[in-house]
Amino acid sequence: MSESKPRGAPYAAIALLLISLLLAARSGGLFQDITVGNKTLSKQTTPRQAYRRPTYRKYHTLQAVVREASKLNRPIFLDLYAVWCHPCKKLERETFSHPSIAKLLDKFLVVKFDIDRPVGKSIVYRYRISRFPTTLILDPQGREIERIVGYYPSRFFAAPLQATLQKRFQYNAMRAKAARSNDPTEQLAYAKRLLLRREIGPARQLFQKLQKLDPQDQKKVGAAALFGEARTYTRVNAYAQAIPLLQSFQTRHPQSKLQIDAHRLLLTCYDKVNRRQDYQKLYTLFQKRYPKANIAFD
Repeated sequence: MSESKPRGAPYAAIALLLISLLLAARSGGLFQDITVGNKTLSKQTTPRQAYRRPTYRKYHTLQAVVREASKLNRPIFLDLYAVWCHPCKKLERETFSHPSIAKLLDKFLVVKFDIDRPVGKSIVYRYRISRFPTTLILDPQGREIERIVGYYPSRFFAAPLQATLQKRFQYNAMRAKAARSNDPTEQLAYAKRLLLRREIGPARQLFQKLQKLDPQDQKKVGAAALFGEARTYTRVNAYAQAIPLLQSFQTRHPQSKLQIDAHRLLLTCYDKVNRRQDYQKLYTLFQKRYPKANIAFD
């Protein structure tokens, strides 16, 4: 007697295929899980297929890196990480691998060192680094041009990379110019760069000063400065202090292009302080106002 296949086998195979495709899409980043109350929602995000991890060059010493950078005449992108550092892994996975950043990194000599190993420790000491992750951008001779302290999405991370490649708006030049200039636009750019370096106090003071100079956003810096001040609090996990600033932003600057970002950041703050009803209300409003937008910073 010949063997016979179960009648439901083709349908079961199709079902398994569809399930595997869905799981692959979710693991690949096509969907992002969002918790609202007791419900878990999924929202489409950038396809992970477009992401690619940096190609790190391997060297045993920083001196070897500098020699190669000098030979190639390329700036150095130096990722200082630790195996126990979750933000370090997130930075590599989500920011360095983002298409917009990966394209810029192609023009750098990209290296990384473990801060718990001797070479990494020597670099930490040389550049006086105290927080991780810290990303250094060096010129081909190993002199520091920029530093970014902590995790940032790609949209914030791009500015110092572009400044290095274009040799314009670099940190030291911006600092010198801001000290002698009263141009609010230049001071706003400098305040944002201070925040990237996690110089929270100076950044906050400058953001507050700019709000007083331009309370109605007539010079196009007041709204950004208010949003920037809120971000200074979230960078040190002071989410409760950021909430009234973001609420004020929504009422004072309803036409600002930063409204969508203010909504996103306020959602984060509500989530961090466990204000679930406020979160759900704002999330519903966000979906209605920005139906095609991701709630996370890209």
